[in-house]
Amino acid sequence: MILYEIFNQTCSKLHKSTAVYYNQSVVRYRQIREQAIRISVTLTSMGVKPGDRIALIMRNTPEFIMAYFAILKIGAVAVPINFNLKAPEISYIMQDAGIVGAIVQDRYYETALLAAKNKNFFKFVLIHGDSPGSKQEKHIPCKNLRETLGAKTDPDENARTQYHKSKPDDCIMIIYTSGTTGNPKGVMLTNKNLVANIESCKKATDVNQKDCFICLLPMFHSFAWTVCVLLPISLGAKIAVIESIQPFRNVMKAVFTCKVTVFVGIPKIFSALARIPFVKPLHIFIPIRFCISGAAPLSPVILESFEKKFGIPLLEGYGLTETAPVVSLNPLNGKRKPGSIGIPIPGVTIKIVNDTGSSIPPGNQIGEICVKGDNVMKGYYNLPDATKASIDADGWFKTGDMGYYDNEGYVFIADRKKDIIISRGINIYPKEIENILDSHTAVSESSVIGISAPDGDETVVAYVTLHPDATVTPKELIQLCRKNIAAFKVPKEIKIIPEMPKNTLGKILKTELRKWSGKKSPITT
Repeated sequence: MILYEIFNQTCSKLHKSTAVYYNQSVVRYRQIREQAIRISVTLTSMGVKPGDRIALIMRNTPEFIMAYFAILKIGAVAVPINFNLKAPEISYIMQDAGIVGAIVQDRYYETALLAAKNKNFFKFVLIHGDSPGSKQEKHIPCKNLRETLGAKTDPDENARTQYHKSKPDDCIMIIYTSGTTGNPKGVMLTNKNLVANIESCKKATDVNQKDCFICLLPMFHSFAWTVCVLLPISLGAKIAVIESIQPFRNVMKAVFTCKVTVFVGIPKIFSALARIPFVKPLHIFIPIRFCISGAAPLSPVILESFEKKFGIPLLEGYGLTETAPVVSLNPLNGKRKPGSIGIPIPGVTIKIVNDTGSSIPPGNQIGEICVKGDNVMKGYYNLPDATKASIDADGWFKTGDMGYYDNEGYVFIADRKKDIIISRGINIYPKEIENILDSHTAVSESSVIGISAPDGDETVVAYVTLHPDATVTPKELIQLCRKNIAAFKVPKEIKIIPEMPKNTLGKILKTELRKWSGKKSPITT
């Protein structure tokens, strides 16, 4: 099945139904398709051809969805870009992907132009919001999306003349990895990858057309895009689009006014919710059926405190951009195991392998997690060697995550392969130590890294942030570790800092913590 055809079928069947809630407005499926058609006509008129890569630099808006399907409609490739990136970072992605044009929110127009300066990337810029006026680059054609969306053209006529049908194995989307271990890599996702993951997610949960999903995570991220946008569209469900999670009271207001039933977030959000003052009877009126946490590990402490306060199931899942992205999920109706990333979703297979590539049976032996299924990416754009190193001849994708599964098939993450600490020839898994530190009532978050010593060994160092007004000393935390883990795993040093360095989705950047080693860092204790 082709992704655009799924979108088109939903819009035809449910044309009068609500597709998106955004601020105080309601956008119906008919409007989403009509506007996507109008944008596709404009893109064609600006010279876009099938296979061309089009950048999307926008916050969460209905127009993001319209623009995405407009790109797919004419056979081009959507390249969503993190709007928080600086011009040099965006420039790298544009150059690597061979971007020919961009659909940009007005606030990011200057950054996009700076990124493209002297590189001759753009044939055009389609701007969402206010026109740039005197700031417009004279040599790059620029149109305003408002003019396109307000055009008095017959969308049905355009629908008959502008559609380019792609194939299941055609790349329709390139998402760049965060680049925490080097330059970001472009993950090529096909119709088959995305459709397979959508269908698997349907089978893994009991979501249906009556549901309303909240989309507060940025749409440029694969987790938000597949689970919060593509999945509900395939169902004909509703999406409550949140442009910014600040102030958070607007998010909670949307939960009630839009009657959100599926809440998708990251651990930081659930941790914050678990700590807010709460009138207990209020949870009776919350419409949410269940929550899904992804993009970063969910502490069992956060899971327990959130569920205790709200009485709503919180399901931890696991995925990667390279797997479109969902791999596993704790079942909604069935046994859930705190600390586990759940079981593989239907259509996805997981195996654990040792250093020689041999499969490891269920138990506590740790190895690398490998994934196979139609959701596994086509490859890394323009990086055949990296693709070959990541996907073997049998289609198994090597995730770089270390873990194990138990006799019931539940998978547990030990750590990233690159984050394992080796001390005296023994592997130390940071997550085990982090779980101990996180169990302290004063600790908000922790991150454990290995610091290389002159003799080639590694020293265990922990960074910790505290809850507001909470106090604890490094000595007390070290004592906690000594009571719960072997002496060789106990951090030699614990540094209490005001804030963890993180990426857009709240994942702690251990690369930044390593840079702080031996240098001045924001230590408070």
